This record gives sequence, C-alpha cells and structure tokens, in this order.
Amino acid sequence: MHMWTAHFFLEHETNNLVYLRFGLIIVSAVLLIISLIAYIRHRNNSKNRDMTIICILLTLLFVAIQTGHWQETRVGLNNSSQMVTFLKSVSQSQKTNIKNVATNQQNLSSGMIIKVNRNFYRVQFNNDSNINSYELTKTNLIDTHIIYNQK
Repeated sequence: MHMWTAHFFLEHETNNLVYLRFGLIIVSAVLLIISLIAYIRHRNNSKNRDMTIICILLTLLFVAIQTGHWQETRVGLNNSSQMVTFLKSVSQSQKTNIKNVATNQQNLSSGMIIKVNRNFYRVQFNNDSNINSYELTKTNLIDTHIIYNQK
C-alpha cells in the first residue's frame, strides 16, 4: 500500500512544469517580436517572413498546450491544498505532529485510510458538496507493508 505524507502535498503544491511552459511562451513571444521587427525592416527577405510564421505557430502551440494543462494544474493545486488542510485537522484532533499523519489517497474521498502514529483509521466525510466534517473509524490493515511517498 502506498501512503502520502503532508510533506508530499506541500512540496508538490507548485508544479514546476507550469513555470517551464510560461517560460517557453515568453521566449517564443520574444522570438516572435524579434522576427517581426526583422521582417518589417527587410520585407524583401523571405527568410524573415518564414521565421515570423514559425514563431507565430510556435507561440500559438505553447499557448494551446498551457491552456490545456491549466485546468488540470488548477484542480491539482486545489486538491493538494484541501489534503494539507485535512491532514492538519487530523493531526490537531489526534494531538500529534503532522509528520506522523499519512494517507493512502491523493484526493479527499470517503473510505480513504489515514495512518496516525501507529494507528489506522477509515475516513467518512459528510454528504454535502463542501467537505466540512469527517469521522475517523479505527481499522486494521491486512497488508501492513507500506511504502511512503514523501517526495
């Protein structure tokens, strides 16, 4: 069984690929501006026109890729922040350090298993759309071999 700690969710809250994609968009936009200026200066040179068209297409491609991944990234960041809030709440209610709390899922859902110190609990959330309360029921695992994903 794989379990994730709060450190995992805090570390993965920011997605480095988002910054890389925005960087590629900025670089391609700068190249587009440079090639457009070169094209305007030397209209007779077809090399500058071709380079401008390539830069326009490249910039549009990067913008389309980023737009496609934006929703996925936003949902992932929201799930991470909800999970961190939930793990902090569990650690406070169980009067333990957040480092001693781990979960078997990366998204909040009823039926997930929480490990607090050496005890395991099954989580049951309320039925409304906003998760405002939860119930922990002590449970036992059949397979006690746990792999922790901290990073």
